[in-house]
Amino acid sequence: MTTKILKGKPCAGFSVFNDTIQIEYNIESGVQKPYHVNPGKPYVGLLKREAYLPKTKNYYGLLKRLQAAFMRGMTFTIGTSISAGLDDSLKWSSIPHKTSRSKSHAFSFPSDTYLSDCHCNLDMLGIPKAHVPP
Repeated sequence: MTTKILKGKPCAGFSVFNDTIQIEYNIESGVQKPYHVNPGKPYVGLLKREAYLPKTKNYYGLLKRLQAAFMRGMTFTIGTSISAGLDDSLKWSSIPHKTSRSKSHAFSFPSDTYLSDCHCNLDMLGIPKAHVPP
């Protein structure tokens, strides 16, 4: 998981905040662990997945929690990928991500409930609240 700032490229609905945080996930294929669906069987990794957050204090706190969830292996799960139509593939877990900065589909900004929905899912997974300096 890496992040970078997209300067001058706001998320839809956040034009007053001129920058966006881009989250990039690159996970190679591998072999499923004992706690996965089919232990010992190969799984298809992700070439690249991107997600976006407005660069604001509230979303910076969410980013810290998303990083903690990723480090605990909670961002993706192994199963049948609906988008790729493949079994034993990495797919998003229960933590919602916005995969577009524009108003293109359900996984894009703006969203009135994304911040609270995401925090709620992270709370249920036991990811601690992040301390964000003023």
